[in-house]
Amino acid sequence: MPTPRILGIDYGQKRIGLAISDPLGITAHPLCVVEYTTHTGLLRELSKVVEEKSVSEVVVGMPKRLDNTMGRKADEVMAFIETLRAELGGRVEVSTVDERFTTVQAAKMLADVKIGRKQKRSHINAVSAQILLQAWMDIRKTKSLR
Repeated sequence: MPTPRILGIDYGQKRIGLAISDPLGITAHPLCVVEYTTHTGLLRELSKVVEEKSVSEVVVGMPKRLDNTMGRKADEVMAFIETLRAELGGRVEVSTVDERFTTVQAAKMLADVKIGRKQKRSHINAVSAQILLQAWMDIRKTKSLR
């Protein structure tokens, strides 16, 4: 039986970035970017990834404002999370993590990579998902050491 993994999601209105943990839940790796036009198609694709990668937990980036409050975008992400939970039927726990500055960090990481601007735009969502998933795993590890 495959080792359960954690899936990280950087949610966007047209595309989402996905990252996956290693089998031990220590490091996060970019997985892919999913472009979508309907939530139905997106949810089907995510359900397929959860099944294929033996995902036991999903972590979604929560877009908070600089003053730590929630805005309209956060409300949209919460609605997406509720729909995702319903789609996954309770098989998988869904958590959130603060995603402030992950896109900026991802852009800095990709700045020196020798690929075209269009490719960088495509990869930035998956790298953002990697950053938020890694942050969430590090927080969880720190809490378990206390």
